[in-house]
Amino acid sequence: MATSKRAMTELIKKLDLQGTPETVSSGITVTTQENIPEFIDIRVTNTNSKLAQKIANAMPEVFNDELKKVIGLDCVEVLYDASEPLVNAKPQDNTFRNLTLVGIVLAIFVVLLLECLDNKIVTPDDAEKYWGLPVIGIIPYEKENTKGKKARA
Repeated sequence: MATSKRAMTELIKKLDLQGTPETVSSGITVTTQENIPEFIDIRVTNTNSKLAQKIANAMPEVFNDELKKVIGLDCVEVLYDASEPLVNAKPQDNTFRNLTLVGIVLAIFVVLLLECLDNKIVTPDDAEKYWGLPVIGIIPYEKENTKGKKARA
């Protein structure tokens, strides 16, 4: 009954809201508490936090008026006024972090792939392993130093 069309029409008149009863009631959630079914929780979701607080504070009065008209009972009491509006923080944009992680994973994958595909013969044991022939001797490879004639001597 708290979110009925008649109650929402009264709420719109009382607060001078714009919209239809259906649009106003779509942002209002009324639930009974599990341990005490006589108590109800009213939650209002709206882009304007101050308006949501006004609606939450006016809902018990409108609900009580509706109960008076339908059942003839005046039995609604407010235990707690509407609390300060909770503003949901925007979720963080993790695009940069995600792309960085993808780049690191791809770099590691490329390095491991190149290591696996490397088929150079580096040691004498590699020659014996790949060709099946014993190594008689090796010629050392020395990098040429570019500092001049003294370094070669």
